[in-house]
Amino acid sequence: MSGAVTPKLVEIPRLTYLYLDHNSFIGRIPDGLYKHPFLKEMYIEGNNFKPGTKSKGTHKVLDVIDTEFLF
Repeated sequence: MSGAVTPKLVEIPRLTYLYLDHNSFIGRIPDGLYKHPFLKEMYIEGNNFKPGTKSKGTHKVLDVIDTEFLF
């Protein structure tokens, strides 16, 4: 998949895990995903997100995993 991550993902009730890894997504992750009440894990490695994309440990209910941001 490629392009920007759609903000409509926020509308999925009880979304707990989101696997976006190893695609060709660009831009930023919609802010609403960081505030989603049920989202616990989001995997984003292997994409082309802009610098400044919120990474691991920035939200109390979300562990964003991206090894590219760790090095």
